[in-house]
Amino acid sequence: MFGTSRACPEIDFEEALRVSWQQLPRPTHKLPWEHGAVGFALGKISLARLVSPSASLSWERPVPVPVPSAGLAPTKVGSQPCKKQRVTIACFRRCQMSARPGNDDQDARRKAVVSQRATVLLVKPDASWVGRTAIEEAVGGHVASANPGALFNGACCIVEDITGVKSTATLLKRLGSVRRFMAWCQVCGEAPFPYVEFVLCGYVRYLRDEEAAATAAQSFVEAVRFSAALFGIDGGCGVVSKRISGIAATLATKSGPIKQAPPLTAAHVRALEQAAVQAASPQDRLWAGSLLILLYARCRFGDGQRATSWVVDMVPASSSEGFIELTVRHFKTATSVKKKRQLLPVVAPMVSLTGLGWFEAWLAVRAELGLPRDGSLAVPLLPCFSAGGLPTASGLTSTEGGAVLRALLEVGDESQPRYTSHSLKATLLSWAAKYGIDLASRRLLGYHLDPSACSAETYARDALAAPLRLLVRMLDDVREGRFDPDATRSGMISALPRRQSSPSRPSMRRYLLQVRSPVQLLTHQTVSTQMERTMAKLSLSTEHSDQESDCSSGSDSDFEPLDDEASLLRLVSPQLRPRFLRAAPGRVVYRHDYSGIYHIGRDGSDRLECGRRISDRFVQEMCVVASSVKCKTCFLETRECVVAMAPDSE
Repeated sequence: MFGTSRACPEIDFEEALRVSWQQLPRPTHKLPWEHGAVGFALGKISLARLVSPSASLSWERPVPVPVPSAGLAPTKVGSQPCKKQRVTIACFRRCQMSARPGNDDQDARRKAVVSQRATVLLVKPDASWVGRTAIEEAVGGHVASANPGALFNGACCIVEDITGVKSTATLLKRLGSVRRFMAWCQVCGEAPFPYVEFVLCGYVRYLRDEEAAATAAQSFVEAVRFSAALFGIDGGCGVVSKRISGIAATLATKSGPIKQAPPLTAAHVRALEQAAVQAASPQDRLWAGSLLILLYARCRFGDGQRATSWVVDMVPASSSEGFIELTVRHFKTATSVKKKRQLLPVVAPMVSLTGLGWFEAWLAVRAELGLPRDGSLAVPLLPCFSAGGLPTASGLTSTEGGAVLRALLEVGDESQPRYTSHSLKATLLSWAAKYGIDLASRRLLGYHLDPSACSAETYARDALAAPLRLLVRMLDDVREGRFDPDATRSGMISALPRRQSSPSRPSMRRYLLQVRSPVQLLTHQTVSTQMERTMAKLSLSTEHSDQESDCSSGSDSDFEPLDDEASLLRLVSPQLRPRFLRAAPGRVVYRHDYSGIYHIGRDGSDRLECGRRISDRFVQEMCVVASSVKCKTCFLETRECVVAMAPDSE
């Protein structure tokens, strides 16, 4: 009978519970002024009842149910130990119960997106290259005699051909922005196509005034450029004006700060290794081992889920040290056709901070779950499981991967900082930066290729060899306690042995304190290093004078000299040139090469008209632009010192 116990099969506990429930007093509904503070204020209830609401409860026992006392033999029940339920079980159930789209669903989704995009373009077919081409192929360019079915199918085929290498998610994102724009145009009575600047500006202003999402305007601008370049919508090229971009940028600045995925701590990595070896369920052990592979490989979660095979490179003298290499195709940064055909090698060192053989445990649990151990990946690294606990061909998403990671680490979803699946890639790269690994090695460890080194890295064939050795050395220091990536800057390397510092060259401040005068600097006998010779050159001064030559010497001698303005203005059209001046007969035009001030001097004299001595900082010029900065004293008598020159004369 339903509701009976294995220990007392003659008792129907469900019936007893139902009878007891019926004996309880049923609550009656009370109006707001019949209870609470309002009821006390109106005199409906007493103070004791207000303070102690439990006084009104009835403690009368329900009617007892007779229990037979004879003929009952206790049934022996096996002991069931009370065990704390792991959070990963809940996550596992959520992942297995969620709907998993298959390949057929993905194909249908893309066809729907292509169909909607073609429909948008056919709203005004003569406003885009796709629409005009579809009309031309369908009915020879006459819209009135067009067959709607043939025209629509032709537009869909053209859109499908154009978007062959574009992802469905990108097409859907751009389509959503355009559709919202079209809905706004319908309400306002504006034509969405061809693109017109003032219509687009009105829409982004509407997004700003209505306090839309911070990225709504920026996404719309990207959608306009995307559709104009891809489908040839008229007016799209150059229609995004400066004010439209400015409004979109202003709205984008209102979004919150960018939250980057925090790196895991060393304690978290050790917890994952323990879960990969000691977790109760094989599903948990498989997930933990796969997460460790992604972590040690500095790999994106999505790229790891697209891995097609793996190989193991073991050290000959050891059975637990080596590398595991994943082969990834269609990785995230594969945007061009050439990159989509390339394979990305993702390499992870088989290192353990706890000393546990987590990789061997991962291989064992794959065999336990019926997965191959020969290097093929028929299912993703982190698969979903069926109701019976068997792995399926569907893989976890990045969001679900983050939930699994937090569950294995036993940190809540609302914990701060909030660890996500991208924390797996950031962990070792952050540790490497703190450890002091050079930028070029860290770039290769993160699979970020320097554009200027593409050819060199291509012919290297194994550019990761040297950076991986640095990574293994860092992990050894973490395991031995010589490097703590979770400590502050002052405590990260406190346990590292001190290295013998090489004799350093004297600092500039200390050297300048020793050398106090230019004469002492010239006669100093210890000027041997390149730095000291450079300081000696910078400290040299020209002859002392109370004129402008004083200001041009000394510490200012390292400034780059100014070029003359007249030679630059000769490149301007003669009709646009300003008026030129040149010295009168017997006079010479000089320009100071630092300040750029023009002076006048007499021919054969070592003094300027203003009285300054002509030093090597003055450059003789043929003419001077009338609008240039001139010495007021030298150019006081302009009729006698300078004469006008035609703008087009050389």
